[in-house]
Amino acid sequence: MKKSWISICLLTTSINALADSTPGSGIAYNTKETNSIVYRCNSTGKFTIDCEFTQTRVIPALKEGDFANNREAGRKEFKNGVRLEKADCDQYRHIVGVIEGREKSKSTENSDLIMQHNNPDDIASFKAVLDFCESPTEDKYIKIVQLHDSKMSRTCLASSYVFEQSYSLMPETETWVADSKPAGDCGVVDLSRFEPDKSLGGSFKAWNFIAKKTIANPKGTMLLGQACSGLDEAEYLFSWRSKTWPMHCDYIEFTVL
Repeated sequence: MKKSWISICLLTTSINALADSTPGSGIAYNTKETNSIVYRCNSTGKFTIDCEFTQTRVIPALKEGDFANNREAGRKEFKNGVRLEKADCDQYRHIVGVIEGREKSKSTENSDLIMQHNNPDDIASFKAVLDFCESPTEDKYIKIVQLHDSKMSRTCLASSYVFEQSYSLMPETETWVADSKPAGDCGVVDLSRFEPDKSLGGSFKAWNFIAKKTIANPKGTMLLGQACSGLDEAEYLFSWRSKTWPMHCDYIEFTVL
């Protein structure tokens, strides 16, 4: 008999939840922010494990306050005399011509790069730039900024980060706690841990991951001059229970951070 989608979803959740007394491999979802971790742990002793993590994050490209800040920055740029050179204007005119099929690109490689911008948002931005080239006014420059922000407000940034950590078992609580010493100029100490969720009953366990760091040297500074006191010391719960976030992404941009 064919299973319903509801049955499939419930079955998948239950299978993913089952675990041994040692975290093996799985995925956990941040309950506060739009990111998750995939972990793979191997036993190195009776009470020790080494784990590799891949943390994946998807966030909006713009924050609420960015719109007003960008418009104000655009007005200052215009008042400071920002203008486009003729060569720049010609380049934008050529790009629009290639996209609209009125001109040919100089090479296949250039054509591929140009056609990546064959979408309504980029075309509108390029035409706004050309309008600014013809008669550079403040309103036309702000329109360029607004069109850019309109696209970025529907763009999400995706990134991933790989890291490793060793853990030791605390038998009395069945919690696996990070083996960590102060590191770097700030003396960062990893206080992350795996905690069992026994809510399923029986002998089955599901593993939650708690991420937390503390700063042993808050008066220090990092390589680029950032104060150690500004580093995040909040605690984040990554639950084994699947979590879905509403995102309004017309575009995805992959980034390093």
